[in-house]
Amino acid sequence: MEEKSKTFSIEIEGVVQGVGFRPFIYNLAKELNLTGFVRNTKKGLQIEITGPEAKLNSFIERIKTNPPRLSIIKNLVYSEKDSKYLNYFEIIESVEGKESNIFLSPDISVCSDCEKDFFDIESPYYKYPFVNCTNCGPRFSIILDYPYDRKNTSMKKFPMCPSCEKEYYDISSRRYHAQPISCHKCGPQFKLYDKFLNEIITENIFEELTTLISNGNIIAVKGVGGYHLILSATDKNAVQRLRELKKRDRKPFALLFKDINLVRKFAYLSDYEEEVLKGKERPILLLKKKKGLIEGDFDPISGHSPYYGVMLPYTPFHFLILEKNPILICTSANISGEPIVYREEDLKRIENIADYFLIHNRDIERFVEDSVVKIIETPFLEGKYQKIFFRKSRGYAP
Repeated sequence: MEEKSKTFSIEIEGVVQGVGFRPFIYNLAKELNLTGFVRNTKKGLQIEITGPEAKLNSFIERIKTNPPRLSIIKNLVYSEKDSKYLNYFEIIESVEGKESNIFLSPDISVCSDCEKDFFDIESPYYKYPFVNCTNCGPRFSIILDYPYDRKNTSMKKFPMCPSCEKEYYDISSRRYHAQPISCHKCGPQFKLYDKFLNEIITENIFEELTTLISNGNIIAVKGVGGYHLILSATDKNAVQRLRELKKRDRKPFALLFKDINLVRKFAYLSDYEEEVLKGKERPILLLKKKKGLIEGDFDPISGHSPYYGVMLPYTPFHFLILEKNPILICTSANISGEPIVYREEDLKRIENIADYFLIHNRDIERFVEDSVVKIIETPFLEGKYQKIFFRKSRGYAP
């Protein structure tokens, strides 16, 4: 005898928007031959699902035990309701409304799949500085409102080209409803300016930038969550000039390394520290120095500190910046003690520091600084190592 169908209404709260949760639900429902719908709401995610009770229970259990990688389920409740005998499962339009109890997703570093696309000459995303998918990229820094749909982000002013639109609506693509999806044809672009904000016309902005850095210039670069000041980490004069202009006497500068092998050359690195450094959050990690980047009794990068603050590339345009300058100082664009600059109208605050400006035209809705972490050994606690946060931000918060 065929088991009677039931319908469950399921509400999920947590980090469930912008992390591939709807296509995950869609594919799970299709696998189990269940019908119904899923949609974003102001509170999170709503599902109505119809099928045999045993399959419905399996459906819920698999959501709890194997959700999308970047998701965090804070609450899942379900109840039975009158059955609906649909013959398909679909993703339907998001619910708009005033109530909002959503958990915001943090900005996540570029994933390995998008990194492959970036370096694949056959890919439409080849060397595109803003390549992303549902497993990576900006979230918190571009959100205007919820539900997390493109029209509620700072990407709303960039209409998708046919190629991106096709991926956006392809349920089998990892870019299905990836709200920041874009490419060379339709997405944000960088422009290079001198210190007076006159545009510099050049065939290749990033090659020009490489030359400027090699010549000792300080570049203000608009990143994911704000502006950074970037310069050569081995140019002693440039580093000392930055200290004077930024009014930063002793506090160390963060370093952006091209790859993990370079990090090992200048800092001691445990297996766990490497795991944290290469993780999806990509924080600045405090590592014990092995040797200085600049010779001399006083290290102008770290001062008298025995540590370097190190991070690896976390956004695609870092690959372009680091291509020929593999170790850079990458510090918040501000005068010490002031908030980071993240809007173009505030660039005057750093006009006496930066020699050039590299600016993209995707708005940053809220500034997000780099997280700063140190690993300590804790042999008497659960787990051998613990993270100590000096600043909990990009990747970890909100």
